[in-house]
Amino acid sequence: MKDIPTVKDLLKLEGQLSNPHGDKGLLVAENMHKTNFSMTKASFDASKILKNDAVLEIGHGNCHHLEYVFSLAENVFYHGLEISETMHLESMKQTSFKEKNNSIFKLYDGLNIPFSADLFDKIITINTIYFWINPVLFLNEIYRVLKIEGTCVVSFADKEFMKSLPFVKDKFTLYNIDKIKDIVNKSELKMIDIYTKEENVISKSGDNVVRKYNIVILKK
Repeated sequence: MKDIPTVKDLLKLEGQLSNPHGDKGLLVAENMHKTNFSMTKASFDASKILKNDAVLEIGHGNCHHLEYVFSLAENVFYHGLEISETMHLESMKQTSFKEKNNSIFKLYDGLNIPFSADLFDKIITINTIYFWINPVLFLNEIYRVLKIEGTCVVSFADKEFMKSLPFVKDKFTLYNIDKIKDIVNKSELKMIDIYTKEENVISKSGDNVVRKYNIVILKK
């Protein structure tokens, strides 16, 4: 019989999902990688990475998907941002020699993107929007570092699905299509399209669930 997680267990899991840390964070991150891999691939596919693109991923986790990113086009230069020191170190440790030559990993404060303006062709962020402190200001930071005509992909699980998960507590701000449209309209970015997908996954608490998620395409 599967153990039923306690409230304390769920609060600890919520904290790890927002900022993975320590040995437990490594285990949670690997579970996230496996559970989210199809969502990650769909998000990078939607960004339409091209040869020589400068790509920024915000909140890359353990970055075990980096090989897939580099398979999408020739001479891609990848930049990864994390608030988690554990994920930052894990990503640098596990990348191959070739990947190290074409990637930069940085820690940041979750508010200010530590790169110069008009730098990136593509920006991708997956399952991070729940933890943004000021979504409109953060979208404007993305706008600042995105090149003219650059593409940003913001992917997130839909609010109705997230509400059903026992570990989703106060650290999460939940979004549906109407809410993401509202914050984008208040920002400098333009919404181009939204794709909604469903898939069967095993949740972080070990349950089989149908996850509905949205892939939002934004332009500068």
